[in-house]
Parts: sequence; structure tokens; C-alpha cells
Amino acid sequence: MSTVQRLEQAIEAWNRGDLAEYLTLYDDGVVLHGYGPGPMDKAAVTGFYEAIFAGLPGSQIALLDTFAGGDRVAARFAQTGRHDGPLMGVPPTGREVRLDGITILAFRDLLGDARPLIERRGLTLLGIALTNLADAGAVQLALPLEYRQASALDAALDDVRDRYGADAIKRAVLLGRDTGIEVPLLPD
Repeated sequence: MSTVQRLEQAIEAWNRGDLAEYLTLYDDGVVLHGYGPGPMDKAAVTGFYEAIFAGLPGSQIALLDTFAGGDRVAARFAQTGRHDGPLMGVPPTGREVRLDGITILAFRDLLGDARPLIERRGLTLLGIALTNLADAGAVQLALPLEYRQASALDAALDDVRDRYGADAIKRAVLLGRDTGIEVPLLPD
């Protein structure tokens, strides 16, 4: 089953009202970013979606766009429903609402062939989801990605490279690419 088919299967479960089946989309080791003030584990993800189910009973999700490559899927979606229960601290309004969002999913079970390489060299998978109520009073929260302590981050990266070698940390865009001829760096 392709990554897009797996996502579509989970959304069909949501639209049928089967939260348990929908949640099989998420691995027990999931780390979900973007829905709360910090990363969410499987228990927090489950609680989050239970709250959505309670606040928007019978809500429906429609995939608007999907882009897939390898083990990743990026999807733009719209979730619609009637606000009949408390939702994110807002008491029920009885109004029809629409949640628009973009999500990027990494499917771990599709990494089986690469697992030996991952175990040797390491890999971090990042999932980001951004969404907002489509309401005039809604506010999009900013992701806490601030550029305050660049020198501390640079020092930490330099320490990792000094200890484990120049290839210990790479930009994600460079993974699996031939970097060509590399010029050795001289010590400061």
C-alpha cells in the first residue's frame, strides 16, 4: 500500500467515525509537532483527536492536495463539522466550522530496507502539521522557531562534528546526495 493510500484509508476511517482505526496511522513512537506548545507523543495525539471528535462530532476530512515521495506525504486538507462540543477551550457555538491544514507525514514502516543504514548512521524524522479554524476571530499560532542563540547552536554542532567527524551532521536536503569533491577544513 502506498503512503497516499495509507493516508486515504485513515481519513476514510475518520469520516466513518472510527477514531481507533484512524489512530493506527500514528506509530507508538510518534512525535507530532505543530498542534500544541510542544511535541506530542501517542497519548497526547490520542487525547487531541478525542477532543476534536467531541468538539466537532461527525466531522469530515477532505484531502485537497497530496504530494508523495518515498516514505513521506504532504497533504493539504479541510476538516468540516458543526461545533457542538467544547473545542480548544471554546464553548460550543452550534456553527459550522472548517479547519484548513497542511500536514507532512513520514511513514516509518516503509523504511525497512533502509533500517540497517539508519541504525548505523542515525535518522530523525520530523512531522509538522499547521492548521487554524477558518473563523474571523481565529489566530494562527507561530511555531516556536526562534533564532536567538545561534552561537550556542553553532558551538554544539561544532562539538558533534569534532567528536564524530564532519559527516555526523548534515542538512536533510543533502542526505543521499553526492557532495562531490570536499575541501578539508583547517583548524582555527
